[in-house]
Amino acid sequence: MLSRLPIGMFAKALAPRLKYLPVVTRAAWRKHLHVQGDLKAGTGFARRPPYQISLRITNRCNQRCAICGQFGDTGYMNEGEGDYLLSELKFEHYKKVVDDTAHYKPIFYITGGEALLYKDLFKLTSYIKEKGCYVYVITNGASLERNAKQIVEQKWDMLTCSFDGPEAVHDKARGVPGTFKKTASGIKLLLEERGRKPDPYFLLSSTVSTTNQDHLSEMFDTAAQLGPDGLILYLSWFTTQEIGEKHASILKTEMDVDATTWKSYIGQNTLINTAKVKESLEQIAKKKYPFGWFPVPFIKPEQLIPYYEEPENFLGFGPCVAPYLMIDIMPNGDVVTCRDYIDVKVGNIQETPILELWNNDRFREFRILLNKQGGTLPQCSRCCGLMGF
Repeated sequence: MLSRLPIGMFAKALAPRLKYLPVVTRAAWRKHLHVQGDLKAGTGFARRPPYQISLRITNRCNQRCAICGQFGDTGYMNEGEGDYLLSELKFEHYKKVVDDTAHYKPIFYITGGEALLYKDLFKLTSYIKEKGCYVYVITNGASLERNAKQIVEQKWDMLTCSFDGPEAVHDKARGVPGTFKKTASGIKLLLEERGRKPDPYFLLSSTVSTTNQDHLSEMFDTAAQLGPDGLILYLSWFTTQEIGEKHASILKTEMDVDATTWKSYIGQNTLINTAKVKESLEQIAKKKYPFGWFPVPFIKPEQLIPYYEEPENFLGFGPCVAPYLMIDIMPNGDVVTCRDYIDVKVGNIQETPILELWNNDRFREFRILLNKQGGTLPQCSRCCGLMGF
């Protein structure tokens, strides 16, 4: 049902695109086997380069989702603190990142904000593909229709589109009237352009929220009409004031970092009707859909209620190995140790080559701190870096 390792659902989701098997296998080997040597050494040194390079290519966005950590109701971009992140790098900076890393074929995971708003996105993705690397882009779908043909022509490897439910629910969650029609039209055109061609593998990404929690079954039924290859259902990320303050205290004491971005995620779980969500997901798990799907995190049904009601409970997840596997670049070139909680910066790619930052003193200091804290920090208890892929 909602198992820690939903192999059947995962296999069904990826079955149409067997070319991704080596990518998934490499990621699993790095995460579950190879990284254990790095953790045992305790030096904070990652022996291999990042298998995923995450580019938050822009923070600009044409939607205002209530749960978003950037521009949501309590997002850190709303108060002016994140204004410096509205700056964007030029193509030449990303070209150097690709040139420096393409020899080992990393996955380039491109997100935002809204990635399709970055003016040189297709110039960049074309170059990444030319170098033989994987392109995985996240979009909210609003600009999908006018870009669908070029996406298919460039043979992006994977494309994920945000999706919150049937029309009225989706529009309310996105904060922009009419967005469902626009997104659905874009998806239809994309899949028509793709036809029988293999790329891109197309996923819907849904997050349980107070807006759609009463419409989860309808959401899956609507997804079936849209025709994705698969669907990822995020149970959402959140925290509490107490957890955040404990987290901030550790980072201030150990690394002299003023951690604030956790405040964007306070209380997002408190209005979730956990019993109702559990019941809905159990019903959904019994149905058959024309696409594969899986929840993130992978947890047992009996863990669903403590997931929402006990945010300090790690539910057996840990240690966090994301800082040994992936590197996250912000729109202004800052490299941070966590894509969601971006407080710890280790340098900037405008000043230092990416592979020099990967094992520099600051990055290693953070990894050592994680080890010292038992493999996680308080904020990790509900974070996709730990509980996701």
